[in-house]
Amino acid sequence: MVSAVVYLELIRDTLHVTSAKLLVKLGQEQARPPTMLGEAPMIVSQRSQEINSEIDILLSNDLLGQVVDDLNMGQPPAPKPAPEQFFPRLVYEARRYVHGSKAWVRETMIRIGLRERLSARETAILVLKRSLVVTAENDSNVILVQLLSPVRQGAGDILNAILDKYLLFRRQ
Repeated sequence: MVSAVVYLELIRDTLHVTSAKLLVKLGQEQARPPTMLGEAPMIVSQRSQEINSEIDILLSNDLLGQVVDDLNMGQPPAPKPAPEQFFPRLVYEARRYVHGSKAWVRETMIRIGLRERLSARETAILVLKRSLVVTAENDSNVILVQLLSPVRQGAGDILNAILDKYLLFRRQ
C-alpha cells in the first residue's frame, strides 16, 4: 500500500486538463442569409453519425500531423536539470528510473519484433492523439475537446492550434 501511494503521489506524472467546447453545425444554417425575403431558414438537427464524423476529423492523423509540424513537436524536449535538494532529487531520480525502464521495455519489444520503431514525428502524433479526448455531449451539437498534458504551460496553445486546423479544414 505504501509503494502504491509513493508511486501515485511522487513518481507518476500528473496530468493537467485543458478543454474547449465546439458547436458543430452542418447544413443550410451555416450558409449566408438570403438577400431576398422568402422562406425561413431551415434548421437541421444533427445525427450522431455526423457528430462522430466530426470527431474522426478532429482526431485524424493528417490534422494532428500538421499541428506537430507547425509547433515543431517532433523534437524531443531538453532534459530538465536535477534539483539540488534531497527529496526533490529523490523524486527526480525515481521518475527518471521509471521512464528509463519504460524505454528499455519499448526498445526490447522493438528488437524482438513485437513493435515497430516510430520516427520522432510519428511518436509525437501518437502521443498527441492519445492525450486528446473528444466526446459528444448528449442530445446536443456540442463536442467537448480535452487535452491531457503533463505540463501546465503550453497546453492551451497546442489545443488552440488543433482547433484552428480543424476549423480551417471545415471551412475548406
